[in-house]
Amino acid sequence: MQKTVLFRCPVCRARLRDAVACSRCGSTLEQVQRMAQQADDLEGVAIAFLADENLIQAQRTLRAARKLRRSHLSSALLQFIEYRLMSRRACDFSHLE
Repeated sequence: MQKTVLFRCPVCRARLRDAVACSRCGSTLEQVQRMAQQADDLEGVAIAFLADENLIQAQRTLRAARKLRRSHLSSALLQFIEYRLMSRRACDFSHLE
């Protein structure tokens, strides 16, 4: 498991060094860093679900990750999953035409 690195303070947007508090505004970053790590971990679990073709569980897991932190990865994966689910539904009804 990789350590999640925050590049900017979520309060004042100052650049961060590897610290437990922001040098500009003094905000404690420990809880924010923990939430970011949890979001990264959930994204990894979602990727494993996706690899197993468990699209619904991957989608649920990514939505949980996005409650903690939005990322480009989770957005892209959710769009991909929604596309795959729509494609499956279209295939399910194609025999009715």
